[in-house]
Amino acid sequence: MGMPDRNSLHQLVDTLPEAALEAVARALELFQTWPPEMPRHAQNMKKRMMELIAERTARRGGMSGVASGSLTGDGNCVWSADGSKDGAEVAIELRRFRGHEFQMERRLGVSEDKRKLLYALLIKGPGGKEGHRETEFDIVDDTPPAL
Repeated sequence: MGMPDRNSLHQLVDTLPEAALEAVARALELFQTWPPEMPRHAQNMKKRMMELIAERTARRGGMSGVASGSLTGDGNCVWSADGSKDGAEVAIELRRFRGHEFQMERRLGVSEDKRKLLYALLIKGPGGKEGHRETEFDIVDDTPPAL
């Protein structure tokens, strides 16, 4: 497909399945101003993600990594930050799904005695409900598996 014009876009819309029309309409509404403006809920989630990263940095001596976000035409969005902290891999995710917001934090590290892999997962959801899971895995030897 070459450079689209209004006619080719109209033809494309005419071939969409009925079930896709609502999601496509929401996506097109985002482009009514150029450059598109991020919806308020996505802006708020981005702000909270930056606050979470700042909190982790101040509380435990720094977290290095990358933060990114994405928005879908159906109003769902996700902001995530991946990095390392104190020798562990850390991933933080804020997700909006069907109008409900979730916060997830995963951490993968090694015990102080270097004999166990430690995996922790924290989930916070609607109504302040939280779930936490920690699992330990024995390290059989020091040789990392071949890729």
